[in-house]
Amino acid sequence: TASINVSGSSAIKIDWKQFSNDYSTDYPNSIELRLNTEQRQNQEIISGSQWSLHLLKDTGSMAHLELRVMSGSTLVSSSTDSGSFFNDEYTQIVVNKQTTNGDDVFTFYAKEGFNERIRTNVSGSLTVSGVSGWTSGSEIKVGGTNLTASIDEIRLWRTPLSESRIDNHTLLPD
Repeated sequence: TASINVSGSSAIKIDWKQFSNDYSTDYPNSIELRLNTEQRQNQEIISGSQWSLHLLKDTGSMAHLELRVMSGSTLVSSSTDSGSFFNDEYTQIVVNKQTTNGDDVFTFYAKEGFNERIRTNVSGSLTVSGVSGWTSGSEIKVGGTNLTASIDEIRLWRTPLSESRIDNHTLLPD
Protein backbone atom coordinates (compact mmCIF):
# COMPACT_ATOMS: atom_id res chain seq x y z
CA THR A 1 0.00 0.00 0.00
CA ALA A 2 1.02 3.61 -0.40
CA SER A 3 0.04 6.90 1.15
CA ILE A 4 0.49 10.52 0.16
CA ASN A 5 2.49 12.80 2.43
CA VAL A 6 1.05 16.30 2.72
CA SER A 7 2.82 19.19 4.43
CA GLY A 8 3.07 22.96 4.28
CA SER A 9 1.25 24.39 1.29
CA SER A 10 0.98 21.05 -0.55
CA ALA A 11 -2.60 19.87 -1.00
CA ILE A 12 -4.70 17.24 -2.68
CA LYS A 13 -7.32 19.01 -4.80
CA ILE A 14 -10.46 17.14 -5.80
CA ASP A 15 -13.08 18.36 -8.25
CA TRP A 16 -16.28 19.02 -6.33
CA LYS A 17 -19.14 18.66 -8.74
CA GLN A 18 -22.34 16.88 -9.50
CA PHE A 19 -22.22 13.18 -10.29
CA SER A 20 -24.43 13.64 -13.34
CA ASN A 21 -26.32 16.33 -15.19
CA ASP A 22 -29.61 14.57 -14.49
CA TYR A 23 -29.69 15.56 -10.81
CA SER A 24 -28.99 19.20 -9.97
CA THR A 25 -28.31 18.49 -6.29
CA ASP A 26 -26.53 15.16 -6.65
CA TYR A 27 -23.22 16.15 -5.02
CA PRO A 28 -21.20 13.79 -2.82
CA ASN A 29 -22.81 13.50 0.59
CA SER A 30 -19.90 11.84 2.36
CA ILE A 31 -16.14 12.36 2.40
CA GLU A 32 -13.95 9.64 3.87
CA LEU A 33 -10.20 9.54 4.37
CA ARG A 34 -7.54 7.94 6.53
CA LEU A 35 -5.13 10.30 8.27
CA ASN A 36 -1.89 9.67 10.17
CA THR A 37 -0.18 12.65 11.80
CA GLU A 38 2.34 12.98 14.59
CA GLN A 39 2.48 16.81 14.38
CA ARG A 40 1.00 17.92 17.71
CA GLN A 41 -0.45 21.17 16.42
CA ASN A 42 -3.74 22.57 15.13
CA GLN A 43 -4.27 21.48 11.53
CA GLU A 44 -6.86 22.11 8.82
CA ILE A 45 -7.60 18.72 7.28
CA ILE A 46 -10.23 19.39 4.59
CA SER A 47 -11.73 22.58 3.20
CA GLY A 48 -14.39 23.52 0.68
CA SER A 49 -15.40 27.00 -0.39
CA GLN A 50 -17.50 27.64 2.73
CA TRP A 51 -16.73 24.78 5.12
CA SER A 52 -13.71 23.13 6.72
CA LEU A 53 -12.70 20.35 9.11
CA HIS A 54 -9.94 20.99 11.66
CA LEU A 55 -7.88 18.86 14.03
CA LEU A 56 -7.34 20.92 17.18
CA LYS A 57 -4.64 19.89 19.68
CA ASP A 58 -5.60 19.38 23.31
CA THR A 59 -2.85 17.85 25.51
CA GLY A 60 -0.35 15.06 24.83
CA SER A 61 -1.63 12.85 22.02
CA MET A 62 -5.20 14.12 22.48
CA ALA A 63 -7.07 16.34 20.02
CA HIS A 64 -10.60 16.95 18.79
CA LEU A 65 -12.20 17.58 15.41
CA GLU A 66 -14.08 20.79 14.67
CA LEU A 67 -16.38 21.26 11.67
CA ARG A 68 -16.94 24.87 10.53
CA VAL A 69 -19.68 25.76 8.03
CA MET A 70 -20.85 29.11 6.69
CA SER A 71 -24.60 29.61 6.97
CA GLY A 72 -25.28 32.80 5.05
CA SER A 73 -22.81 35.25 6.58
CA THR A 74 -22.53 33.38 9.90
CA LEU A 75 -19.82 30.83 10.73
CA VAL A 76 -21.18 27.96 12.82
CA SER A 77 -19.11 25.14 14.28
CA SER A 78 -19.29 21.94 16.29
CA SER A 79 -16.59 19.78 17.91
CA THR A 80 -16.08 16.20 18.99
CA ASP A 81 -14.82 15.13 22.39
CA SER A 82 -11.05 14.61 22.69
CA GLY A 83 -9.55 11.47 21.23
CA SER A 84 -6.08 10.06 20.65
CA PHE A 85 -4.72 11.27 17.29
CA PHE A 86 -0.95 11.78 17.42
CA ASN A 87 0.14 8.17 17.91
CA ASP A 88 1.48 6.93 14.55
CA GLU A 89 -1.78 5.14 13.67
CA TYR A 90 -4.23 5.87 10.87
CA THR A 91 -7.53 7.44 11.89
CA GLN A 92 -10.64 7.01 9.74
CA ILE A 93 -12.29 10.43 9.30
CA VAL A 94 -15.74 10.86 7.74
CA VAL A 95 -17.92 13.92 7.14
CA ASN A 96 -21.53 13.19 6.13
CA LYS A 97 -24.21 15.64 4.98
CA GLN A 98 -27.94 15.01 4.81
CA THR A 99 -30.73 17.46 4.08
CA THR A 100 -33.74 17.15 6.39
CA ASN A 101 -36.69 19.57 6.33
CA GLY A 102 -34.59 22.19 4.52
CA ASP A 103 -31.72 21.99 7.02
CA ASP A 104 -28.26 20.57 6.29
CA VAL A 105 -27.35 18.06 9.00
CA PHE A 106 -23.65 17.25 9.19
CA THR A 107 -22.24 14.32 11.16
CA PHE A 108 -18.52 13.75 11.45
CA TYR A 109 -16.49 10.90 12.89
CA ALA A 110 -12.93 9.97 13.81
CA LYS A 111 -12.24 6.31 14.51
CA GLU A 112 -8.98 4.45 14.96
CA GLY A 113 -8.74 0.69 14.68
CA PHE A 114 -6.17 -1.21 16.71
CA ASN A 115 -5.87 -4.98 17.30
CA GLU A 116 -9.25 -5.67 15.65
CA ARG A 117 -11.16 -3.19 17.81
CA ILE A 118 -11.95 0.50 17.63
CA ARG A 119 -9.71 2.29 20.10
CA THR A 120 -10.56 5.95 19.34
CA ASN A 121 -14.21 6.75 18.60
CA VAL A 122 -15.36 10.39 18.63
CA SER A 123 -18.13 12.08 16.68
CA GLY A 124 -20.02 15.32 16.38
CA SER A 125 -22.96 16.84 14.54
CA LEU A 126 -24.00 20.24 13.28
CA THR A 127 -27.33 21.43 11.86
CA VAL A 128 -27.28 24.46 9.56
CA SER A 129 -30.54 26.18 8.66
CA GLY A 130 -30.86 27.53 5.18
CA VAL A 131 -28.23 27.25 2.49
CA SER A 132 -24.78 26.00 3.41
CA GLY A 133 -21.59 26.14 1.39
CA TRP A 134 -21.35 22.37 0.90
CA THR A 135 -22.21 22.48 -2.83
CA SER A 136 -20.62 25.81 -3.71
CA GLY A 137 -17.16 26.06 -5.22
CA SER A 138 -15.44 23.80 -7.70
CA GLU A 139 -13.04 21.79 -5.55
CA ILE A 140 -12.20 20.59 -2.09
CA LYS A 141 -8.70 20.55 -0.67
CA VAL A 142 -7.07 18.09 1.66
CA GLY A 143 -4.26 20.05 3.30
CA GLY A 144 -2.92 23.22 1.76
CA THR A 145 -2.48 25.33 4.87
CA ASN A 146 -0.93 23.65 7.90
CA LEU A 147 -1.62 19.92 7.59
CA THR A 148 1.40 17.66 8.03
CA ALA A 149 0.22 14.08 7.64
CA SER A 150 0.07 10.94 5.59
CA ILE A 151 -3.25 10.53 3.78
CA ASP A 152 -4.66 7.25 2.54
CA GLU A 153 -7.92 6.19 0.87
CA ILE A 154 -9.72 9.43 0.07
CA ARG A 155 -13.23 8.56 -1.03
CA LEU A 156 -16.31 10.54 -2.01
CA TRP A 157 -19.65 8.80 -1.54
CA ARG A 158 -22.99 9.72 -3.07
CA THR A 159 -24.87 8.76 0.10
CA PRO A 160 -23.87 9.39 3.72
CA LEU A 161 -22.07 6.45 5.34
CA SER A 162 -23.77 4.66 8.22
CA GLU A 163 -21.79 4.33 11.42
CA SER A 164 -21.63 0.54 10.99
CA ARG A 165 -20.06 1.00 7.54
CA ILE A 166 -17.56 3.51 8.99
CA ASP A 167 -16.69 0.93 11.69
CA ASN A 168 -16.19 -1.69 8.97
CA HIS A 169 -13.90 0.61 6.95
CA THR A 170 -11.96 1.45 10.13
CA LEU A 171 -11.32 -2.18 11.03
CA LEU A 172 -10.89 -3.51 7.47
CA PRO A 173 -9.33 -0.75 5.32
CA ASP A 174 -8.65 -1.54 1.67
